[in-house]
This record gives sequence, C-alpha cells and structure tokens, in this order.
Amino acid sequence: MNRVKEYFQTLAEKHHMLQHREYQPHFAYLNDEMNMLLPAQMGYPFVLLSHSGWQVTGDDARRQWNIVLSVLDHVSDTGDELEKNQAVARCQRILDDLLSRATSFTEKSSAKWLRGIDLTGAQGMMIENEADALYGWAVTFTVSLPWCREINTSSWDDLRLLDNV
Repeated sequence: MNRVKEYFQTLAEKHHMLQHREYQPHFAYLNDEMNMLLPAQMGYPFVLLSHSGWQVTGDDARRQWNIVLSVLDHVSDTGDELEKNQAVARCQRILDDLLSRATSFTEKSSAKWLRGIDLTGAQGMMIENEADALYGWAVTFTVSLPWCREINTSSWDDLRLLDNV
C-alpha cells in the first residue's frame, strides 16, 4: 500500500490545482495516523486516500485492496449554491484527472503495478459535509497488488531450531 500512497501523493504534488507541499498539505492518507490531518489544517482543495481492507485473489499471489479516493474543497460558511456547485465541479475535475493519469497507458508502462487498478464497478459519490463546509467527490475502486508470501525466518522460533538439526 505504501507505493499506492506515495503515487497519489506525488500526483497531488504535480497537479496544478493542488500542488501539495509539506508546509501546505493537500494530501492525507487516512490509514496512517501519523499523517492524519484535520480539514482545518489542509490546503484547499485536498485529496484523501484510504483503504477499507483487502481480499486475496484466486491465484493466492495478489491482494485486492478496496481503495477510497476523495477530493474535497471548502466553501465559505455562507456558501451559496453556485459556490457549492463550483467546488463540487472542481473536485470532480481533479478526481477525473487523478484517475485518468493513474490508468493511462504511459503511467502503466512506467509503473507496472498501476495495471492492478480496476475501475470496473467503481462507485462515485458526491460529498456534502455542511458542518465543515466541505464539498466534493469520492470514488471507491480496487487495486490488485502482489502479495509477498515469503516466510520471514526471524519471526519464528521453531524455524531457527530447524536450522540447527
């Protein structure tokens, strides 16, 4: 999952509407408590990435991760419908850009793991968080990544004993 997180963070750094920087964050990975940022600490618009678990696929060599990718923007607390609609449209455009780039032939050629992104059946949901004046979009999709099932002998006392036989 680290490479997925790093990839989308890099896209957030490069996208002209985001330009994520450490001192002005526009990206957060919600499964990593160390990087969890409150919306008040984020630059707007911002990208949130998380996963809700994984399943092992039929060949037992890959994990299929359930990914949630969101783009949110802030409107003034008295934001009118036009401002809300503009924020939602801006977030949809950014989300489309991120997914288009991640699934492009060029990107898949340079980072082969991106071939594991599957948008079949992806669910897009509009987000309306009036309490925090945040509006945008989220999409759920899957990414299939190699699962290294190599046994780490330093993790098992009984395997060390076998070496001495």
